[in-house]
Amino acid sequence: MLVLGLESSCDDCSAAVVEETPAGPVLRSLVRESQDAIHGPFGGVVPELAAREHLLQVRAVMTGALAQAGVGLADLDRIAVTRGPGLVGSLLATFSASKAVAWRQGLPWVGVHHLLGHLNAARFAAPDLPFPALVLLVSGGHTHLYLAPDWTTLELLQKTRDDAAGEAFDKTARMLNLGYPGGPVVDACSNTAMKAAEPFTPPKFRDGKASWSFSGLKTGVKLRIERDPRLGGSPWRPQPGHQRWRGVQLPPALRGGPPGGPRRPGAGHPRAPPLHGQWRHDRRRRRPPDPRPQPLAPKRRRRPQAGLIPSPKEPTMQDIKALCDQVRQTAFELHAYLGHGHLEKVYENALAHRLCKCGLKAVQQHSIQVFDEDGTPIGDYVADLLVEDVLIVELKTAKNLAPEHEAQILGYLKAARFQHGLLINFGSPKFEIRKFIWDAK
Repeated sequence: MLVLGLESSCDDCSAAVVEETPAGPVLRSLVRESQDAIHGPFGGVVPELAAREHLLQVRAVMTGALAQAGVGLADLDRIAVTRGPGLVGSLLATFSASKAVAWRQGLPWVGVHHLLGHLNAARFAAPDLPFPALVLLVSGGHTHLYLAPDWTTLELLQKTRDDAAGEAFDKTARMLNLGYPGGPVVDACSNTAMKAAEPFTPPKFRDGKASWSFSGLKTGVKLRIERDPRLGGSPWRPQPGHQRWRGVQLPPALRGGPPGGPRRPGAGHPRAPPLHGQWRHDRRRRRPPDPRPQPLAPKRRRRPQAGLIPSPKEPTMQDIKALCDQVRQTAFELHAYLGHGHLEKVYENALAHRLCKCGLKAVQQHSIQVFDEDGTPIGDYVADLLVEDVLIVELKTAKNLAPEHEAQILGYLKAARFQHGLLINFGSPKFEIRKFIWDAK
């Protein structure tokens, strides 16, 4: 029996062809695509980036596994895929692809529990393993001890009380500025060390039960680095010549170092400041309202800054050009600071915040009326940003801008009867922005 297996529960996309024989399973092929180069600059797995990359990799790994085994889809007897636990977006990539292929080929489809998959991997080395067996699963976010009565059943005996061993390795490597993934590099450093380090205090539990805990060990590493800053070394930055980072375009913030000078060891990557100064506004002490009637104060007119659209006169093309240049520069600086990989709402909030700090009027999710050809209102369109009431800004977090994105904003400009629009993509490592002008004539 030939089985095609697919796995994408985290940041690796894998496919294998396994032949089930009377002597046990035989691995006919195995193709694995790693995403270390994509997630390395962030110091950990970014779920949204992982899910997008799986969509691009799943076809190639399936084709590669079948070609390596010398079989086709018609030769398979069934298709198996990881159904969880794992990152939901990542699981959906191979889950949906395998279901589509199984339906198209008329093959049986099997969803496999992630942890049972780890247990059954032992069948390749010991197909006649006697049961019951004690099973230790240390994988990603799992550090669990099970009792296995057979190959398809796991009974939980004990598990970690906080972080898993893999998470402790990654966070320790991040504090030591060693890079990502942390497990292999920490293990390599320990094997090449000249002498053993001072041991850490082992975890102790008040209930006296045997278990695992890694949060205290991480805290011990952090305190030891603070006592001896030399352990942290210089802030970690991927070297362009390293084989794992070849061909990866890093954000300018990582290429040139963090803003504001070097960080203290173990501080991790810089985080964006709070939007709109929320924490300041919440802590202000407000005076109770005065019950006496107050005279109406005259409205103060804001003085237009240089390069901004004057009011109340109609903006000129020169004013629009200056406005677009300022939005472009602000968006470019935001992309250099945050990089790519965040949700679209994060970039929208940050860009609106920065434009308001520049003195511009930037309204988020602004409802704009849409008209038919004869001028009849037919509905509303919600713009991501409306700047100074004249410029529509549409934001995307796609891998690359596509023709349908351009057609979308041109349709918005035509239907809403706006003349100027900007299309900005924050989802690519390279900053992308395009300007559109709709001429009603």
